[in-house]
Amino acid sequence: MPLRFEEVNIWFYPFSKLKKNERKKLIRIVEIAEYKKGEIIYKEGAPPDYFYLLLKGRVRITSKYEDGRDKEIEIIKKGTPFGMISVFTDEPHSVTTTACDDSLVLKIEKNRFKSFLKKSPQLALDFSQILSKRVKKSINSPKKIFRSLSIGIFSIDNFYSVFDYTRQLSRALLNETSKRIIVVELAKKNDFLLPKELNKKIKYTSLNTDLSEDKLLSFMFEEEGICYLLLNIEEYLNDTFSNIADFLSENYHFILFLINFPLSNDFIRLLDIVNQLHIIIVNADKEKLEPLFTYMSPGLKFSTDKVKLIIDEQINYKDSVNFNLQFVYGTLPKDKDAYLMFMRRIARDLGEKRLGLVLGSGGAYGFVHIGVLEILEEYGIPIDMVCGSSMGSFIASLWALGYNTKEIKEIVEMFCKKIIFLPILGLSLPRRGLFKAKKLEIILHSIFGDRTFYDLKHSLKIVAFNFLTRKETIIQEGYIYKAVAASCAMPGIFEPIIFKGDILLDGGVLSPLPTEVMVNHNINKIIAVNVTPSPSEINRIYNRERFNILDFIFGSIESMQQEFVKKAQDIADIVIHPNLESLTWTEFNKLPQFIERGKKATLERIADIIKLVND
Repeated sequence: MPLRFEEVNIWFYPFSKLKKNERKKLIRIVEIAEYKKGEIIYKEGAPPDYFYLLLKGRVRITSKYEDGRDKEIEIIKKGTPFGMISVFTDEPHSVTTTACDDSLVLKIEKNRFKSFLKKSPQLALDFSQILSKRVKKSINSPKKIFRSLSIGIFSIDNFYSVFDYTRQLSRALLNETSKRIIVVELAKKNDFLLPKELNKKIKYTSLNTDLSEDKLLSFMFEEEGICYLLLNIEEYLNDTFSNIADFLSENYHFILFLINFPLSNDFIRLLDIVNQLHIIIVNADKEKLEPLFTYMSPGLKFSTDKVKLIIDEQINYKDSVNFNLQFVYGTLPKDKDAYLMFMRRIARDLGEKRLGLVLGSGGAYGFVHIGVLEILEEYGIPIDMVCGSSMGSFIASLWALGYNTKEIKEIVEMFCKKIIFLPILGLSLPRRGLFKAKKLEIILHSIFGDRTFYDLKHSLKIVAFNFLTRKETIIQEGYIYKAVAASCAMPGIFEPIIFKGDILLDGGVLSPLPTEVMVNHNINKIIAVNVTPSPSEINRIYNRERFNILDFIFGSIESMQQEFVKKAQDIADIVIHPNLESLTWTEFNKLPQFIERGKKATLERIADIIKLVND
């Protein structure tokens, strides 16, 4: 029996960025195919036929040696496109793909796919960036790398910060991915940093030298699992450099170009070659930074996917320097442990190993999230991004600010005492809601103060419902207390929150479990905590003789949420759903019971979570 589209989530990146009308057009040309474990999807040497995207399961990528033996290149996971190189080049497939598990694959006939991209320029650009990371098999040799990523690392005037960043990033990448990594220092006038910092004599070569692959290999050396190469670029980056970059991409998963020369036209040439350019800014000297911003002018159409600003945490964002905050990738902490954690996060991002935690909406039910976080903290589960809706946004924000679960528990106890007295302190005329928005904002401001998203220790996304557009809104800038208030403003109970001209309400209206937000932000592994009771649970939870107006409002929203939750759970890799029986959403005085339910449900899935992290 064929699968229906509504039974399968096909909206992985970059398809997740399509508009509603574009999605409808895409569905007309898509096929969903099921492959059993061990079944071949396509063979090496076969003519290109389809574009493929893995929806569920795992696929093994292999290539053959001349003697016919198979070489395993990579295991790809859900959300990964494959078969693209052959589609765009019309050349035979350079690898064989085989289902490791029972798998679901999205397929689009190649000509239809190309035609669709012509009508969707942004999607074509997104796929070209994905394609730039893929490596074609060399002639007469098996394909060695499926996906290669090259990163330029640069600073205006502090090249030692570039060295430290490059060194720590290469180590973090090795620890997180166990893949092949090379650091290539580009310098002029033979003024290299690596020999001095590593306290080692290292041979270097020049771009003006006639370099064969064997000769280039003779200049490389390895230390602690990381390869190094010194290149004297003389006057400018010439075609030899492009050839070297191509060779390296066929042999290394990650190529880190340590750029040890001043800003010049080579900066633009380098952008054509690297997949990302990390620019480290350690001071806010406007005079020194202005040339950089000139290169990053709108006319050059730099993409935030390519250029990443890494800014020292001591720089004030409100400074006179005109930072384009869309390009800010992260802030470098001064504390050593925090610095290493930051590098680990960057490495997990680049290695496509990011783990996202989604905390769902549900009034006091949302307190189970504390128990979930407590177990994840105890087992050292690395969380790279957290996303929350309604009460989930409150707990998510506290964690993203760096509080541990013991501190979160204490803050929530204080919150519960205040929220219980809200009916007395904050009753309003029921024109927009029973309780005043201002009172909710005051309570949350007493907890979060004037901290903004730039004060966060971890990536955070908060979901609210935009009443004017009737769509979800992702809040990721501004005051945290305001964002949480918007996400928690349940319709009919609280007045809406006015946020940057929008009228915002509870994020649980449309996104009680916002897993799709994670997909849209390229999170590769998703744990979702669903605290919305199922219909059978609702019948057992409520005492039918004790319904009140709040139960009617919340219960109506719960009913609408059921279909949203079902689709959201299909996107997640692991769903944690605690037993909510004997507890109701208004029992803010039962915090310990909610936390224990969260801990118990997480412990039941901890083996699966550890497997997901290590897979």
